[in-house]
Amino acid sequence: MVIDLGSQKLMQQVTANFLNNPQYYMYPPGTATVWISNDAMNYTKVGSLDSDNPGAELCTCKRYVTLKAPIQARYVKLIVAGGAWIFVDEIEVRI
Repeated sequence: MVIDLGSQKLMQQVTANFLNNPQYYMYPPGTATVWISNDAMNYTKVGSLDSDNPGAELCTCKRYVTLKAPIQARYVKLIVAGGAWIFVDEIEVRI
């Protein structure tokens, strides 16, 4: 998924909410990485969303990456992998 911020913005954190519902094979991603770009063609990896195992409980799992220093970019790409079904309901780019 790619988010276009409309213009270059100074960002500090990226968060995403994932559904965990093992009864229906819905799990948070095994990996989730955040990439940024100013031209939508050349991306640089800036971090990975933290991960933990929420177990068998039905819940929304919030994952985040806080940048060591604010970074300026226009495009934010989130790449997720793992799990039978991955449901994300909100992605935030904190400016």
